Amino acid sequence: MKLTQCLVDKWLEAAWRDGFAKGVDGHDELPDFTDLCPQVEKDTISLEEKENAPFDESKCHARILKDGYGVQCTRSSLDNECVCRTHLKPILPFGRFNEERPLRSLDKDQLIAWHDTKKSKKSKKSKSSSVPSLKQPKMKIGEIRDYLGTRIANSKFKGLKKSELMQLYLEEKEKENISSSDSDTESPFDVLGGDIQDENLPSPIPADFEPEPEPEPEQEEILEVEPEPELEPEPEPEPEPEQEEILEVVTQPELEKSGDKPRSVSDYKKRFAELDIDTDGLKGLRAFKQRYEEYLKELEEQTEAFSDEDDDLEEDTSNYVATTFEGVSYLEDEDTGDLYNMKHECVGKWNEDVDDIIWKTDSFHDTHDNARD
Repeated sequence: MKLTQCLVDKWLEAAWRDGFAKGVDGHDELPDFTDLCPQVEKDTISLEEKENAPFDESKCHARILKDGYGVQCTRSSLDNECVCRTHLKPILPFGRFNEERPLRSLDKDQLIAWHDTKKSKKSKKSKSSSVPSLKQPKMKIGEIRDYLGTRIANSKFKGLKKSELMQLYLEEKEKENISSSDSDTESPFDVLGGDIQDENLPSPIPADFEPEPEPEPEQEEILEVEPEPELEPEPEPEPEPEQEEILEVVTQPELEKSGDKPRSVSDYKKRFAELDIDTDGLKGLRAFKQRYEEYLKELEEQTEAFSDEDDDLEEDTSNYVATTFEGVSYLEDEDTGDLYNMKHECVGKWNEDVDDIIWKTDSFHDTHDNARD
């Protein structure tokens, strides 16, 4: 039972009249509230009768779709309008109740699932059974890459994300299924050893064979069912013999491994030019050596962090915006309010007045003060 203001008013009136009558008679016992509950009349009119009911000028003129039947909206119309607030739209999808019922929606131009135009469940079932399931299996990135490495060149999927790798995996699986089904199908000419040229050879097809009737063309799909796109088969490329893909990690240059370290400022400048290291502000052999050691340390930290990452990578959905504080640039996470330096390290967050930073550690505060100087 839906609680409405009209129903509440009936309950209050029944309780008031019961109290008034007992007050006149001098009684004060509590009533049986179930007896005071007004009986709500159930709607016994079927949808088919509502669809064929006469047009009510006092109600909203819009036609609504209810279980496949087009019935008139039961809400009251707005002042100086012929529709209710819900149907106060430029275009009514199912038209007006006092007008002819459309077969297509007036706003999207799609077939409407009227009860007398719906397709039978049998035809839907037969169609759905012919469409292959495209449900994505649960696999790790490493397993997907191993499979694709045996099918296509590694350069075609190198650097792709998990969703893109999964789409490429499904396409290759579809090609494999098509090729396997074609190889399993034997032609009658292959069974006889070649093309049939002699008319005296017995026909492999029985004389009483009758071809199956062609299926009737299916009706256009209605609104609630969207056809799944079919993948067009492509010629299967031959897998190129390549070595197993090795994860590329930036390591120290070969000259460093061989023990040929820079010995002078000119050696350091040459090495920095090869590694694209900034030399601004560096003076003297000691400064160049210190900057070079910092670069090697950063490479080692990046290598360790990359090796500890899980295969099942997730896309970072955080939103960062550039901001400055006391002349120093930072990145602010719009969702959490955390502040990050240019190395994407969380240094702290704003205080309540957003005029100072609550530093995560003292080292980040010291780095900020040094950057100000």
